Amino acid sequence: MLAAMTTMSKTVQRAVVGEGLGAGLLALGIQEFNPSKGDLEFALRHAWKAWPYAPVFPQVRADVSRDDLVGIINDSPGQRSGPQQIRWTRSWPFRIESSWGWTPDDVGEHTQELYGVGLAGWVQLASPFAEGLGLLD
Repeated sequence: MLAAMTTMSKTVQRAVVGEGLGAGLLALGIQEFNPSKGDLEFALRHAWKAWPYAPVFPQVRADVSRDDLVGIINDSPGQRSGPQQIRWTRSWPFRIESSWGWTPDDVGEHTQELYGVGLAGWVQLASPFAEGLGLLD
């Protein structure tokens, strides 16, 4: 399955990660947050390094030389043709919205089937990201 994932375009990989991270945050009860850009990038770098599914999305970067998260969030509403299950607002504070009545579980089933990463995997990325931003009690 990993070999098939590397054929995804960068745009698709970024869209899937944006929707999946959003689903993971919604599953944790987080709908809105207002971090600085630096805190946002640092939290993603920390979470991404430990996330076992990162190799499925080799075109997504989360390191000091290039961090794609702000771009993923800013481009979220228009990255992919067709309906998007999870969207992010483009400005601070960031807000995550579910579209078309999709729940985080629905998104997880969809991404599990197509990309091999279910909701538990997205929560595994979202949890340390949210912790890094001080969003979890």
